[in-house]
Amino acid sequence: MALLGIALPYLPGVGQLLIDGYPAPESKTKSKKLAKGLFKHEELLIVKVGGGAFGHQELWEAFQRSLQVSVVNTWSARLRDELLDLNFDMIARQRNSFIYRAASWPMDDLLADAAREQFLVLLGAELDTAAKGFLLRLSCNIYRLFEELIVNLAERSGPVRSQLDGSRIISNPTVDDLRLYNQFIAQVEVGGAATTS
Repeated sequence: MALLGIALPYLPGVGQLLIDGYPAPESKTKSKKLAKGLFKHEELLIVKVGGGAFGHQELWEAFQRSLQVSVVNTWSARLRDELLDLNFDMIARQRNSFIYRAASWPMDDLLADAAREQFLVLLGAELDTAAKGFLLRLSCNIYRLFEELIVNLAERSGPVRSQLDGSRIISNPTVDDLRLYNQFIAQVEVGGAATTS
């Protein structure tokens, strides 16, 4: 969300804030300029949100809204659509079960290392809230969208490029530790890049 210009900090004594780095134009003239790519975002929009701090359900809802209104041509359409099709309440339900109920551990054994084949089965073929590996696939989906954004940003920014070039995933993408992630990428790249939002 931060890469898309959105932050939701909570400040003690102030409360929950919503910061929009790319606020919508306030006039029809500015809206027309935005459509032509001429509008300059020069100000932040900061809104105090009532009712206390956001919980994780509200954060997931804000994340989905960010995906919905963002036009990012480098994103995988399949991953974006999978995330938009989720009911954010189900994300919270799965997260809570994983964190607070030991009986919901997704692998066969809590103490034994799982074989790679088990992780592939756990990853599954699509994002399904009923699947045991839902949280693993959700993490891969979100990380891949982040990676696509940061790679695109690195094409326009030298400092970002130098940081990215030093990362393990870019410097050695075929390392054995990344085999599962690389198989995930190969599986979802069939969907292509998003063309509209």
